[in-house]
Amino acid sequence: MAQLASTVLKDDGHVVRRVAIVGGTHGNERNGIFAARHLLRDPARATRSTFETTVDLANPAAVAVNRRYVDEDMNRCFSREALGRDATSREARRAAVLDKVLGPKSSDVRNMDLVIDLHNTTSDCGYALMMRRDDSLSHAICATLQKKYEDVRCCEWDDKPDHATLPSCGRSGFTLEVGPVPQGVADAITYQKTLTLIDAVLDAVEARNQALLSNERSTATATLEVYRRVDHVDFPRDDELSVAGLIAPEVVDFVPLKPNQPLLLGLDGAVVKTHDERALTPFFVNEAAYYEKGVAFVLAETAGVGVEVVS
Repeated sequence: MAQLASTVLKDDGHVVRRVAIVGGTHGNERNGIFAARHLLRDPARATRSTFETTVDLANPAAVAVNRRYVDEDMNRCFSREALGRDATSREARRAAVLDKVLGPKSSDVRNMDLVIDLHNTTSDCGYALMMRRDDSLSHAICATLQKKYEDVRCCEWDDKPDHATLPSCGRSGFTLEVGPVPQGVADAITYQKTLTLIDAVLDAVEARNQALLSNERSTATATLEVYRRVDHVDFPRDDELSVAGLIAPEVVDFVPLKPNQPLLLGLDGAVVKTHDERALTPFFVNEAAYYEKGVAFVLAETAGVGVEVVS
């Protein structure tokens, strides 16, 4: 466990009244799509007494053709800058609609108190919640999940003041990444675990609300290990900027890198890049959708974050 930070993410005492569960932000990530469809057909499963839950498919056009996106990556369309431009793509137009439902980001008051965005990845990342660094509610939910599920990890987005991801529209929000799952298909084991984790998230929100509404709340500070995104590594490229190499087999999701270990190989198998002395950990290793983005894997620092959990 990384050393605990001196500051603690304090619970703000805000009762969660509206939760949004969204699948299909990427149209070929079927685990989240199937989970959202199931909850649309069985709304009682997502119903709790203290808040309203809505379920939606973010990018129906991409879902219909089983592709990540049609015109552009929707999960890069939710920054304030992107939302402020004239929408020319199908994803941008749909993002503008979703922002009004979930946010809007232009307002200090958001329609949704919590947004849960369901994804899957080809990387072997297991079950990871990805969120803003200052999102106390999402961190507390992750800390609660970890008490029951040791394979749940907490990842933080970079430290930019604004993010382009769908859950950033809500007052709080996170991406639930599940992997490894190939693009375009669903996997029974990870799908069932996805539903189980959604149940657990909603139960955690319900328990916190009940404690706040009863005026008999108690708080405890949990120590949460987080993976804080700081950088990424691209693939080797040839003169035409095509991928011309591979990720070294020693690079494994959430396994800390060692000094001088191989990171990248040429197509002939020779090592072309090694790690330096920094204490960093990779994740999203060999995510298929990131080839086009110039990302072989993400690099993260680990930190211990104190999180106030209400019960």
